[in-house]
Amino acid sequence: MKILLISENTNLSPSYFKMFEGDYIENKQDVVIRYDVESAKDFLTNTVIEHQKHIDFIIADYSARDFKSKVNELAEWLRHSQKTYSTRNFQFASLPFFVMNNSSLINQNYEQLFGFGREPLDEIKYYDGIIFKPDNFKKELVFTIIVYPVV
Repeated sequence: MKILLISENTNLSPSYFKMFEGDYIENKQDVVIRYDVESAKDFLTNTVIEHQKHIDFIIADYSARDFKSKVNELAEWLRHSQKTYSTRNFQFASLPFFVMNNSSLINQNYEQLFGFGREPLDEIKYYDGIIFKPDNFKKELVFTIIVYPVV
């Protein structure tokens, strides 16, 4: 699998990648890391869309409100895109986008956050779910995938 990881933490330890290995990636090279949203958008535009490269999903791992705001803008841009990727096999707007748990989300009520039968909160409506990050980055990632129509 090929993953785009958008992380505000520029000092990711080798153990951080262990939680992805096996189930999601074969090695660290399967994760494309961008430490700011603008360079992530450049990668998506110049590599994934323009060169029709494949990517399986995007993960945003952050805790700062400013970073969160920029990630939300990126997610909104992606969901409104009319482009394709992966040799024109997939709609870019359908690319799975997950938020890794962080202090701004972990304290929220998930029913309120994701809607569950109602409209989700504006801040999360463009995401496909939350990934719960285990303590000490053990290989115990849990994806909570929320199914609702993308607006």
